[in-house]
This record gives sequence, C-alpha cells and structure tokens, in this order.
Amino acid sequence: MKEKLRQMVPRLKPMRTPQDAADRSSSVAQIQGNARSGPAPHQPHTGEATTTAHTGGVLTMVRHFFRDARSDLTGTATSETGSGGGSLLRSFAFFVAIPTVLTMAYFVFLAADIYASETRFMVRGADSQEKIGSGALALVSKVTGVSGTSPDSFAVLNYIKSRAIIEDIGGKPMVQRLFAPDRGDMLTTLAEDEAWEDIIKYWRRRVTPSIDTQSGIITVEATAFSAEDANWLATQIVEKSEALVNEISRRSREETLEVALADVDLARGDLASARETLRQYRNTRETLDPELTAESIGEVLSKLMLRRIELEARLGTMQGVIDENFAPRRVLQRELEETRAQIAAQEALLASRGSEAGTVSDVISGFENLRLEEEFAEKRYSIAVNAYEAARQDVEKQQLYLVEIVRPTPADTAIYPKKVAGTFMIFFGAFVLWSIGSLITASIRDHAI
Repeated sequence: MKEKLRQMVPRLKPMRTPQDAADRSSSVAQIQGNARSGPAPHQPHTGEATTTAHTGGVLTMVRHFFRDARSDLTGTATSETGSGGGSLLRSFAFFVAIPTVLTMAYFVFLAADIYASETRFMVRGADSQEKIGSGALALVSKVTGVSGTSPDSFAVLNYIKSRAIIEDIGGKPMVQRLFAPDRGDMLTTLAEDEAWEDIIKYWRRRVTPSIDTQSGIITVEATAFSAEDANWLATQIVEKSEALVNEISRRSREETLEVALADVDLARGDLASARETLRQYRNTRETLDPELTAESIGEVLSKLMLRRIELEARLGTMQGVIDENFAPRRVLQRELEETRAQIAAQEALLASRGSEAGTVSDVISGFENLRLEEEFAEKRYSIAVNAYEAARQDVEKQQLYLVEIVRPTPADTAIYPKKVAGTFMIFFGAFVLWSIGSLITASIRDHAI
C-alpha cells in the first residue's frame, strides 16, 4: 500500500528502512564480486519508471487509490498494505456506510408520509391587453423575461411567504394543529411554543410558492401530513390571496378617487380666486370691459377726426376771401380748436403717459392677463371634474382580480419523502467527502513517512 501511495505522490522520497539498507549492502557486495569476476550484465534503467510516475497526472493517482481501496474492501490486499486496508475500511464504514444505513432506516421506519396539494393562479388587471410599450423598455422586458408579470403578482408572492398570511389563516394555533409533533416524525414536525421566526422558516418549507415571469402564473405547493390538511391549506392560501388582491384593488380605486376629489377642490379654489381678482380689478378701473371702452373711444375719436377735417376744409376755402375778423370765420376757428382738443383728450385716454388711473391700453393689458388666468383656471377645473367623474365610475369596477387556473385537490398518495433519492444523495455526498478526506489523509501520512 505504501508503494502505491508513493506512486500517487511521486515527489516524496521513500524512507530507507533497515531492511532496505541490508538489501542495498548485499547488492553492493554482489556488484563488487561481479566486477572481480567479469563485466557486469546490463541493468535496466529506472529513470523511465520515475518519469512515468511523475507524468501520470491526477487521474492516475485517483485511479490507483480507488483500485487499492477496492482491494482492501474485498479482502485481496497484499502484505505491503499492512494495516492501511483496515483503517480505510473502518473509515468507509464510519463515514459512508453507517450514515447511509441510518438514512435508509429513517426513511423506512420513522419518516412520516407527506401529502401535497398544488394550485395555480394569476393576477390580472381589468384591461387584459396591457402592454409594457415599445423601445428600450420593451427590449429590457424581453431580455429579463418579466413581460407578463405585474408588480401585484410579486406582492402576492411575498404575501404567501410572510407572517401575514399565517395570521390571516389562523396564526400559531393553526400551524400547531396542522404540524404538531404527534402528526409526524420529529424531523418534519413543528415543536410547541416555537418563536415566530422559526414558525415562518418552517412555513416556507411546507408552503413553496413560485412565479413564472413569462406568463405571470403563480404556483403554490402546500404540504401536510394528510391529504385533507394539504388541500385545506392550499384552498386557504388561494382565498387569502384573492382577498389581498381585492384589498389592493379597493385601496387603489379609493386613493384615485380621493386624489381626483382633492384636485377638483384645488381647481375650484383657483378658479374662484381668479374670478375675484378680476372683479376687484374691474371695480378699481371702474370698467366692466376695457375692450368695449376702447372701442367706444375709437368711435368717438374717428367722428372727431372727421369733424376736424371738415372744419379745416371750410376754413381753407375762406382763407384769402373772408377777413379773419369776420364772425363766422372766428366761430369755425374756435370750433376747430375745440375739436382738436377733444381729439387730444381721447388720444390721451388711449395711450397717454403720466395718468394715475392708467391708460386704456394699460387697463386692457392687465385685464387680458387676469382674463387669461381665469380661462386657465376654468379649463383646469373642467379637466379635474372629468377626472373625478371617471374615477367615480372606476370605483364601481374591479381593477384587479385573481384568476384561478388550477384548483387545489386532495392527493391520493404521499409524494414525500423521496426515499430512494434521499438515500442515494446521502450516500453520494458521504462517499465524495470520504474520498476527498482519504486522499488528503494518505498524502499527509506519506509526507510524515
């Protein structure tokens, strides 16, 4: 066995024992005798074997090790192995055989049957043709695979894993009734007076939800120690999940309605404020509509200008014919001057500077700004009222609803525990760990030698 382990770790130099020294002395004496008698025969070169051992690689070492282990286990080990085969056999029995036998005994004699009930459902909105959109967002959705999943589905998934659903179904008494120690074996049941943290961890082992991100379908597998309990638990999960979806929908609709109503109140206040400001402005300027005032001033001004033109024409015809001191000419002259004064006064009302009350153009400009604010407030109020009416109609509709695809049904046979698969996994894991440990131990021992 030592020799084979040395081949597995070729860099180590073999230790020379007294027997090896005696053999070497006899070999040296024989070579010297042969030298006296005649030429020595050709001896085979051992460097090639050493090179082969060095270049065998990890696979050759592992193959040699398992070949020696097999010879030890079958009792065909040579005298070179000494007590190594016995220790290897004992370690195999302790680390591999015994755990495998205990696991098999547990599955056969102690493990309780566990039944499962599966249900599938999905959360959908009122608009079944919901689309994420196009462009970069759609591309990201296709790459990540969440095109068919809504945030509400993930909310339901987290709810099923949380403490909230346990309390909604029945709390600690329900869990202790379903998974009490007298219902199954000590490794799969829930001990009494467990903390909430331990109960939640145990719940996640008994109830396993998952979601398909492509279709948005939520799959829930509920397990218990009887088919009826598993079916009841799956049914309760569906009912409580549907209640959660309805609550989310109700809150969403109520919040939308409250926001719309608050927007209406705000728009109504803005509109009232704009109208009050416009009323005060009219009272201050003593005019209802500056535009109408400007139009009337324009009409008067145009008449005065026509009158001025007429008077100027008549005076022009009298010039050079009638004396300036002639009474009718002086009357026309005074009338022309008065007309010009009236025209100047009307023009001053439209665009004069220095007036305390402001010109008509200033009044019109301020009036137009206030009127624009009033129109904007009116349109905003109209939009808010329409949004509130739409929200009020949506309150009567179901925005979200749970679609049950596969209803939970009682199982005919227990599907857990997986006895054969569980036993094989224990054996395989223990065997791998034992093999690694044996290789490490053999290497350490060879280094020590």
